[in-house]
Amino acid sequence: MRQTLILITLAITLTTSAQENLASTIQQHAKEINTTAPDFKGFSFLDTMLQNKRIVLLGESSHGTEEYSQTKLQIIQYLHEKLGFKVLLFESPMTSTTYANIPTGTESKELLRNSLQSFWNTTTVARLFDYSKKNNIQLGGFDPQYVRSPYPALLYTHAFSNHPAIKNTLLQLDSRIAETLTQPRLFLSLKDSFSTAFATLNNQLATLQLSPLQQWIKQMMTTNISYYARIEEGDQRDSCMAKNIIWLAEHLYANEKIIIWAHNTHIDKKPNHRKMMGKLLAAHFKDQLYAVGLYMINGTTALNNGKPITVKEPGKGSLETVLAARGFKSTFIETKHLAFDRRIPTLHAGKDKQVLNPQKSFDAIILINGVHAAIFPY
Repeated sequence: MRQTLILITLAITLTTSAQENLASTIQQHAKEINTTAPDFKGFSFLDTMLQNKRIVLLGESSHGTEEYSQTKLQIIQYLHEKLGFKVLLFESPMTSTTYANIPTGTESKELLRNSLQSFWNTTTVARLFDYSKKNNIQLGGFDPQYVRSPYPALLYTHAFSNHPAIKNTLLQLDSRIAETLTQPRLFLSLKDSFSTAFATLNNQLATLQLSPLQQWIKQMMTTNISYYARIEEGDQRDSCMAKNIIWLAEHLYANEKIIIWAHNTHIDKKPNHRKMMGKLLAAHFKDQLYAVGLYMINGTTALNNGKPITVKEPGKGSLETVLAARGFKSTFIETKHLAFDRRIPTLHAGKDKQVLNPQKSFDAIILINGVHAAIFPY
């Protein structure tokens, strides 16, 4: 009994000491993001941190938080204008998002509605699309997950106008996949045939001289072969997303700096699953990669279906609580400090408790205190 009490006392002492060290580290090293400073001076502290980075991952603990999109819009503008980043890739389908680069005169809000996942159909992200078009930032997706949209068909028609047989096969395949979206049993019965069809098309394209756009579509086919064949495996989507990003970075955009917009779960460099995207990218790009996880406290957010919820209280000792104690509206801190090399509780999507090691998962954390659920007008 005495030994048990001693161990409990020791554990409490160590926990308290660790929390005090973390609070002291945050007090000493945390930066305030001043979003109103002119000429991006509010982000100037990032200059030395990111000057040698080629891949910057911008996460979010929830897809439906307006302040996340506002903050990332400003970071993207800073990265483009000050550090020369010219490619922005979303956690959205490759084909749908790629269509946004074709100069059709389509308004940004319509491009947004048909290219990205619906939880990013906000006025802030529409402003980002406007900015990207005006500044020649290349947009793209890397997600093999199918989302119903008219853009894949338009993209295939545009890209393979001189190869009608390939175009027609792609259009038929896209239509067939779309038909199964609301029929899980039918989808599972046909998924292997989808994989086989993509493999056949891929072999046909291997004999052709391909334009950059056609190469992009071929890469989509390549990953879809394994994606549909093994879709029931929990980490197959992330594995394919990582393969797509690596291909884009080494082939289509071999000489460009790239920004990745995705959920914290996908950019996490040390997740439990061995094939999660962030872990695979970190192993491949090593010191060229920089991952920033975004977290929130106090306010509301929206679920993926658009339903607004109140962000739960994360609890004493949580990542959100200790960062919020610094007193900033938006707090930035690198996780290289020793105090972050331990398991710390946090919230996923503003409601679900989880535990992570911030130093192993991310290079930096941004906490936003006081958030609002995104509004989806499009």
